[in-house]
Amino acid sequence: AGLMPKGKRRIAPPLVDIDPFIALKDPEFSSTRRYGFVGRLDEQKGIDVLVKAWCAKPPENATLEIFGDGPMRETLEDIAAETPTVRFHGRTDTPAQAYEHIDIAVMPSRWEPYGLSCLEARAAGRPVLIADVDGLPEQMLGGGGMSIRNDQDGWRAAFHSEEVAAAMKDATGAGRRSAHKDKSNALVFWGGLGAV
Repeated sequence: AGLMPKGKRRIAPPLVDIDPFIALKDPEFSSTRRYGFVGRLDEQKGIDVLVKAWCAKPPENATLEIFGDGPMRETLEDIAAETPTVRFHGRTDTPAQAYEHIDIAVMPSRWEPYGLSCLEARAAGRPVLIADVDGLPEQMLGGGGMSIRNDQDGWRAAFHSEEVAAAMKDATGAGRRSAHKDKSNALVFWGGLGAV
């Protein structure tokens, strides 16, 4: 006999509907690599570290596409004012459509218990460069990305590394498969208190 009696288990759906992300085509990786961030522009998300790293030495043949809004937006735009390869698109109500403009997703969070944006990027088939913090590395267990040292030197090195670029291209689709598996094998939880 198991801990959970038959009929007292249910599958919890993901916290977000990932079907629109799963429906996207894989990135094409043209001659210009499109790195991208989708999320809140605040201290937790660490986008300031990433933008400073990018602007200090912009990589060739690459853009940084930023979708989102928040208290740090004006500061970030000031940092990137002289760097035309950093593009701010503002808030989006359709994050799946934002990923159509991104080849490689970036998650430079300072802390992140889980990271719904990472799940969405994986479901969209985008390889993900993540900060090695909290719950983000757990999402990479099924493939689809890699951890980066979360400081300006770590991000700058990743943006200028052909090895990282090749690894990201090879990782395309692996995250989608693991996100789809996460959806199919969603959490099992108690149907209610006192269900034993």
